[in-house]
Amino acid sequence: MLKEILSIIYESRVYSKSHISKKLNISEDIIESGINQLLNMNFIQEDETSPSCANVCSGCPMTNCNKDIVKTFTITDKGLKTIKS
Repeated sequence: MLKEILSIIYESRVYSKSHISKKLNISEDIIESGINQLLNMNFIQEDETSPSCANVCSGCPMTNCNKDIVKTFTITDKGLKTIKS
């Protein structure tokens, strides 16, 4: 299940726990637990926008986020190796 979550994060520009939950047909609580495990295993790292989000990136899929704090994840080299194995 962790590899599937990791793959969805890798393949999707924008995703949410509910999107992953529906795609894998499992609860959002299990998805959240899986994301936490991926963080602890250093397969992904969490990024947060600044509270002011003063710089809007034209390539950001969340450009209409009304400057709310948006959590994103970056796949680490370790995570990429896992996806490709």
